[in-house]
Amino acid sequence: MTDRRIVYIPVEVKTREWMAKLLLALYCVESGYDVVIGEHGRVRDYALTQKNGVYIEKDFFKIRLESFKILKRRGFNIIALDEEGLFKGNRQKYGSVRLDKEIIELSDAIVTWGQVEKKEIIECAEESKDKIYPVGNPRLDLLRHNGLKLYGSTLIKKPIILVISDFSHISSPEMYTQTMENVIRHTGGKQIEVDMFNDIYIWEKDSFPLFVDGIMRIAENKIANIVIRPHPGERPDLWKKIFKDYNNVFVTSKRDANFWIKEANLMIHSGSSTAIESLLMGKYSILYMPKDYELFDNANLEMNSSIRIRNQKDLLCVCKRIINGESSKEIYKEYNGNNSIKIIKSYIGIDKKVTCCENIVNIIDNMSQEREESQVIYPKGKSRCEEFYEGIRKKLSKSNKNEKFPYTTVCEVKRDIYRSARAWGKAIPFVYSLQGNNIFYISKKGKVLK
Repeated sequence: MTDRRIVYIPVEVKTREWMAKLLLALYCVESGYDVVIGEHGRVRDYALTQKNGVYIEKDFFKIRLESFKILKRRGFNIIALDEEGLFKGNRQKYGSVRLDKEIIELSDAIVTWGQVEKKEIIECAEESKDKIYPVGNPRLDLLRHNGLKLYGSTLIKKPIILVISDFSHISSPEMYTQTMENVIRHTGGKQIEVDMFNDIYIWEKDSFPLFVDGIMRIAENKIANIVIRPHPGERPDLWKKIFKDYNNVFVTSKRDANFWIKEANLMIHSGSSTAIESLLMGKYSILYMPKDYELFDNANLEMNSSIRIRNQKDLLCVCKRIINGESSKEIYKEYNGNNSIKIIKSYIGIDKKVTCCENIVNIIDNMSQEREESQVIYPKGKSRCEEFYEGIRKKLSKSNKNEKFPYTTVCEVKRDIYRSARAWGKAIPFVYSLQGNNIFYISKKGKVLK
């Protein structure tokens, strides 16, 4: 066992979080910590058998409660941040849907995207206000100059229109059942969340054919090549089947969203947080919503950061205008009439001098210092929950069918680490596969966990 403190970084959706969490891992290793990173469930199950680590969770759902209790029992510090804290929907429902008071109270530190999310967490658990840090998210660090060095170029001829879809709930009957089970499991069966999911399902079912028709009309006008990047929960083969006769449409799940935003002339989405990343990269995206969605309110960030289009005629017209070189910022004012940058700054905390990753490492440093000044007493024996989770860990399969985190080799991790280290001027650490697939150990000194 290494004598250095270990930071555990679980990743839920690889295409959304992977490069950002790897950057956080690099900062941690540079500061003297070792890191275990990989697929969310595998990292969690491994951490639950260890002691004295720092665990970084990606949401505040009630389902985390038992694992949080075990981690605290084993001497862990817990940092919680919500990857979906910008929340596409009515902000008033954010607290009742995604926040659990006990989870917040058990967390040693909470990292928020900005002041809006911080305020909502304080409303849920006011006594936790002193441990909330509105410093952004590691994903925002990738939008800085160094982060953009990570991305190469595509061979697809420009101009390019990027389409980010999010119709995962209707991709198959199995997906509806699976997601509903997850909703009940994550929220403890809150009726408001169940009702919200059913509303989203109905909206997706009605909107999908209209959204597809809009993209088809653009493709038929041949004003640009179109790259469709399905949501990780969608079936790419469905999109490929729909557009099989279009030679200017490419469906791909490869590369993360930032790569394609950088390469594209404009982006069209059906309601995606990548709209914020697109805007921060200097490109106003189009939110194509041919059917009303009452869960969206005027405070919704994706709506306020996008050019809102409701019909095919306007969609094609705006695409042509942007492709022909007209300023998307001026078009945005024409359709929205509000100040997007001002709105975004109220949601997102960006320090131009200090990255979010640096701020998180500083939080870990302070936790570790306080820990050294106190004494942690570990209880003897194992609780039933600990025995249960240890049984799960021993049964981890060598195969991997997680659509959100596909099978990843240690060579791929080394490649991504190398790219990140070069872009950010960091030393290249040692990387090892740890106890099966999709879980990796990163160390400055190459001393492997047993």
